[in-house]
Amino acid sequence: MSPAGSTELLARLVELLRAEPLVLGAWLYGSHGRGEADAYSDLDVWVVTEDVDALLARWPALAQGLGPLALFEPLRRITGFRHIFPDWSGLDVWISPVRDLGDRDAENVRLLLDRGGLAARLPSGRPAPGPDVDKAAGLTGEFLRLLGQLPAVLARGDVLYGVSLAQVLRLQLIELMLCDLGLADPGGSGHSYRRLPADRRAALLRLPVIGNDLDSVRDAQLACAGLFVPLARQLCRERFPQPMYQALAGWLERELGARLPE
Repeated sequence: MSPAGSTELLARLVELLRAEPLVLGAWLYGSHGRGEADAYSDLDVWVVTEDVDALLARWPALAQGLGPLALFEPLRRITGFRHIFPDWSGLDVWISPVRDLGDRDAENVRLLLDRGGLAARLPSGRPAPGPDVDKAAGLTGEFLRLLGQLPAVLARGDVLYGVSLAQVLRLQLIELMLCDLGLADPGGSGHSYRRLPADRRAALLRLPVIGNDLDSVRDAQLACAGLFVPLARQLCRERFPQPMYQALAGWLERELGARLPE
């Protein structure tokens, strides 16, 4: 999104928010809130209200005031809506209750609208939340399950499915690395990837290229496992699925002669 386009869209949005009495406060978050936005950054806006359900019901009508939309849909991970405009600029609006004010850090947001002094209730300088153990445990179980399909992929010669699996495993590895960072406000995927430490970015870039052949599918998946498993053990600790891991390690060694890291 160009700086001019971002400014114009934000001005229209703030005008709509000011005219809507259900909106008590609004902030920019993500890359714009942290001051890290560039010409390709979408707008992420956090809206606070006393009645989330009522504002959710009102929002489709409010969104029409932003102009023509190429896409309008609910967000999947948080409560709110995604907007994509004909020029491919984007706006995500997250709607939350006033009681959640304490979940954000004032240093990672930029005030747009405040009714009733809500900004003064935002904490500042909160410590990083630490690694997300719940997410790490979920990613680990799914990673091991998908990796267990490798022998069947190779035996069936299913290159297309194998390439797809390798790509998913690589993305799960990146998500696990982000879990370890415990980012309070990771923002969009492009910005969160850039916040990975240099050594981890280098390790990811050294992973084998996923080609359209079975050898590269095997190499790519096993290389991902080589990075994933040690980090998963560190993050999950007692929640690491050891019985599942042992079953998988035995299966891959019997079928492929491959050994997973301990």
